[in-house]
Amino acid sequence: MPLWSEKKKDRSDKFYLGELLNFEPDTTIREIIQDSVKQYIDSKFTINNVGQLKKEITDLEIFVNISDSEAQILEGFFQRRHSIVHHADKNNNIGGSGNHSTKTIKPKDVEKYITEVDKVIQALFCEMQKQA
Repeated sequence: MPLWSEKKKDRSDKFYLGELLNFEPDTTIREIIQDSVKQYIDSKFTINNVGQLKKEITDLEIFVNISDSEAQILEGFFQRRHSIVHHADKNNNIGGSGNHSTKTIKPKDVEKYITEVDKVIQALFCEMQKQA
């Protein structure tokens, strides 16, 4: 995980302890680490499928069980996200009445995606609290 600093926009995986002096005097090590993690996740970290999600969770040495039915919903979420980000959610079945240039998304599908993602996040937080 690269160390991130407001003053020094580049990030480095390795740093000298003296570089911590560049942070505000009242900044805790915990805050520095949290900021570094947040910046990394916001700028570099992307999960593209359930397999990668499970691997990232395993790499954190945290146990979170994702059932087959949950994985199926999450995989639908990742596929839809991929379609939106890389293909502008283009509908290839254009033609005829009621077909639009972009795919439609049902509110119930969005709700399912939100529910499953929230469940994984809550499970991660619970497991992290156990380890703290």
